[in-house]
Amino acid sequence: MAIQATKATRKKLHLKIALIGPSGSGKTYSALRLAKGIGGKTLLINTEGDRGYIYADEFEYDIVDITAPFTSEKFVEAIEYGEKNGYENIIVDSASHEWMGRGGLLEVHDAMPGNSYTNWAKITPKHNRFLDAMLYCKAHLISNLRGKDQYVIEEKNGKQTPKKIGVGAEQRQGFEYECQLTFNIEQDSHIASVSKDNTHLFDGKYEVLTEAHGALLKQWSEQGVDPDAEAKKKGLAACHAKGAKVGMGHDDIKALAAEMYGCASLTELTLPQLRALYDAMPDAPQPKGEQNND
Repeated sequence: MAIQATKATRKKLHLKIALIGPSGSGKTYSALRLAKGIGGKTLLINTEGDRGYIYADEFEYDIVDITAPFTSEKFVEAIEYGEKNGYENIIVDSASHEWMGRGGLLEVHDAMPGNSYTNWAKITPKHNRFLDAMLYCKAHLISNLRGKDQYVIEEKNGKQTPKKIGVGAEQRQGFEYECQLTFNIEQDSHIASVSKDNTHLFDGKYEVLTEAHGALLKQWSEQGVDPDAEAKKKGLAACHAKGAKVGMGHDDIKALAAEMYGCASLTELTLPQLRALYDAMPDAPQPKGEQNND
């Protein structure tokens, strides 16, 4: 393969954020505030039972419930559903279950017969598909991760009191560094600090995450050229070309898109939606001389 370098340009991108904290730190609430600030439709992939519905009176979001066994495939399917259906924001709450939940990868590994070390070769591809679904998802994605809880003793009002702190995430080692931003959230104060920040927006800051932070991140993500714009143009052209072969005009194609997605204009469709629209359109009849008679 011939290698050819090109000038690097800043491209618009989709945010990938990790929120790590002990129980009660406010990860779900923080994620919903960020998503509201980013704007657009939000899908919450919920592994926390009824807790996923607590904030439905404060935020507008759709929800997909995942129950045990918490297989990697279920998370991949839910993320792909969100992408295909045009959600701007996807919250995985929590991504820890894929690793350490009931039926998660740790339990699967522990139940496997044979050599424990070599069995990881069978587990790792499942986890990598989960990572790929998140990292290459054409939506802003926030992963909530349970912190590895540890208690320390601190002095408060002259008394020694225990305080729960997070010391890393309940996930495979290195997971949080796959994202552009990784926040650690304190339990009592709900204050967030960054352990990784490709945006350089949060260095040295210790704040409760709000909608304003989401809006700031959205602005940062939209700097540069849009890598999907040309692909969307080609997708629209392909739909019109296929429609012309079977006698569908622009209004017919738009009516099909409205039936599938409730949109008023074809330009509102995402790339996955354009692909699905193309697949849903009837194929042109094959000329008799070219029919397969096998």
